[in-house]
Amino acid sequence: MLGSIVVDGTSADLPCAHLVYAATPYTDSTLVWPDGRTTRTGYQLNALAADGPRMHALAIRRGGAAFGDGAHLVTIEADGTTRDRGTVGPRFDESYAGAMVAGRYHVAAEGRMYVLDPDTATVLASAPMDVTATVGDWEYDPADGGLYGVTAEGHAPALLLRTDPGTGNTRTVGKLPESAYGSAFLGPGRTLYTLANNDAGRSSWYAVPLARPADTAKLGAGPQAATSDATGCAPRAAPGTPAATPRPSPSRRVAPPPVAVAAPVPPSATPPARKSPLPPPPPLPFEPVAAPIAHTPVESWTTRHWIAFMVFAFGATGVGARRMRAK
Repeated sequence: MLGSIVVDGTSADLPCAHLVYAATPYTDSTLVWPDGRTTRTGYQLNALAADGPRMHALAIRRGGAAFGDGAHLVTIEADGTTRDRGTVGPRFDESYAGAMVAGRYHVAAEGRMYVLDPDTATVLASAPMDVTATVGDWEYDPADGGLYGVTAEGHAPALLLRTDPGTGNTRTVGKLPESAYGSAFLGPGRTLYTLANNDAGRSSWYAVPLARPADTAKLGAGPQAATSDATGCAPRAAPGTPAATPRPSPSRRVAPPPVAVAAPVPPSATPPARKSPLPPPPPLPFEPVAAPIAHTPVESWTTRHWIAFMVFAFGATGVGARRMRAK
């Protein structure tokens, strides 16, 4: 229970989750584990997303300094080991929302939803979200297949948004107290737990029932936070069941929403020696790419062309001279 953790001298009654936060801008994030451990990550992190026992995040800075090639995708293993998987480009420099859907990393950036392969840091698909507000964080709700996010605009009221991970379509489903949220994770009973950032004092935790957003309730104070992000814990196996592997193959992933991904492939009797590649990306409405303009090659003049031209030119000159003499 994250509620048993005292973060920066404060605590709140929260379900199991991971939290990264930085008290002041442009500084490295601290990772708070569900058991109370804290880790200095060495990065300023956002878009935290649980992927089984490991997590993915977008690193905006390292050691307080911005990357020269845009944001980087970072993986945090269960033992705290951090791996930089490379740049995803400057378009993700102000990306704060991340969540896993069917083994893919869904990120909001610049008014678009991007789907990334978390192992290769490559963009698989993207779609417009038709929203101008900045999404501070979001979490996937398997009950209705939506990504529920909170805005980080800095002016009241903040909004609760729902994004379809198969199309990118986004709509407002409620309004929230305060103005700038940085963290959101899903708890039991389809309750979204959110943190309203405050770098001048204590931030605030809220519980948002997704079925009735109007019943949002304040839970208590959080840490001083200029930036923050959160993700829930992986479901625990029932007693007597084998533990989950660190990275299940696509055939054992939770089935995605029907609109987004094809049905999973049944597992084979003999597991493959290497992890299978991710299935094709969901059929998102890509922006059409202009077809290349066909260019007809122009044949250069050869010796044959030049001889014909000279014969014609001298012939025309001779005809003109005879006409002049005739006059």
